[in-house]
Amino acid sequence: MNFAEIHNLYLDFKRRLTSIVGREVFPEITVNPPKGDSDELSFMRLVAWGYVLLFESGRGAFGFLKKLPPLSDTGGPLVPHLHALRTWASHNLVFDKKRDIRTVRIATVWLLSKCETGSPSTSDHWKVCFEAIATDLKDVLEGAIAACDCFDKRDDRDNLIAEFQKCLDRNWDAYVFDEYVDQAFQKFGYAGLSATEIRASHLEAWRKIVVVSDEEAIQRNLTMRIENDVLNIMASSLPLISKELDGLLDNPSEGVVTTAMLLLREKAGERLVNVHEVLAELRALG
Repeated sequence: MNFAEIHNLYLDFKRRLTSIVGREVFPEITVNPPKGDSDELSFMRLVAWGYVLLFESGRGAFGFLKKLPPLSDTGGPLVPHLHALRTWASHNLVFDKKRDIRTVRIATVWLLSKCETGSPSTSDHWKVCFEAIATDLKDVLEGAIAACDCFDKRDDRDNLIAEFQKCLDRNWDAYVFDEYVDQAFQKFGYAGLSATEIRASHLEAWRKIVVVSDEEAIQRNLTMRIENDVLNIMASSLPLISKELDGLLDNPSEGVVTTAMLLLREKAGERLVNVHEVLAELRALG
């Protein structure tokens, strides 16, 4: 199977989606496509292209369509090994991290099952692996095209389309969540933390909040969840260290500093929602 067959299915799928919702719903896939089918670079490019198709450009569309037959019959993630293969092929893995070791293991087991070696090196090896991924992508795209038929076969067509459009509209890009994380940092006084690092381990949960919330409740629900995740990472730490408190209280004794820290925690509460007001009171006392 060559890439042209996959790409033709992809274009057909895009046309079907446009006919359903009346607008373009697939951001363009701009990664380089494979030029062959029996070399390492072509395999890696196919893996990268397929990853963008399923988990980036087509994330919103596939996220909804896999609830419809025949994709709903798969019962799990589409092409579940693709994420591990993409990471294995293009990321610098750290072998003292359990997650990275698990990724390598998943990729190696898959390679062994396809070309009988965990370290492909010949054109025959790469061709077998290429065809395996191409077949998976072909099956997914054919299933997605068939799932599009549900919109015309169902009696509740208008409602189904409305749900689909809602899913697409709620499919936020990852960077949108960083603003919420930065706001939590500022509110709690935690400087120097990376919003993207925190987002990486919570993104799917945050996206679920956006999908299931009423329109007017998205902002509040998402803010609550992200603030809670930031506090969990910092173990509800106070937004200042004892040395900083010394300046507020005019160089007090150690016992006074301890008392002030405990007072700050108690009055601010578990979520530290009143922390700035309490700090103002401490300044007045100092």
